[in-house]
Amino acid sequence: MASTYSPLLRFEVIGNGEQANTWGTTTDTNIGTLIEQSIAGMVTVDVTGDDHTLTSRNGASDEARQMMVNVTGTPGDVRSVFCPDGDTKVYVVVNNADDVVTFATVSGTGIAIPVGAAKFLYCDGVDV
Repeated sequence: MASTYSPLLRFEVIGNGEQANTWGTTTDTNIGTLIEQSIAGMVTVDVTGDDHTLTSRNGASDEARQMMVNVTGTPGDVRSVFCPDGDTKVYVVVNNADDVVTFATVSGTGIAIPVGAAKFLYCDGVDV
């Protein structure tokens, strides 16, 4: 059975019989980096120039896995930060930008976060 990735947090699930005597590298990444990011990690995204879509990668560090999203920048207009469609996830979002920021999925609805506010948000895979 080939390795796969978990559907929500994109951890590598090692296939039976794979990575014999080397599975520690994958396990260390899953436990020591990716799980830590999903529980206590924080990413800062700058919305000065445009909206921002959180990166989402299998088995590697990314923005969408982080627990906290710190939004910064001087956009001069309302901006959006998009989390991945189809993924359920809880986020803490802090708006340190100088304008309102909407946190949403690309295809669904979102939540407007006022300047200076912090929100505890839930994405059901379609809407925030």
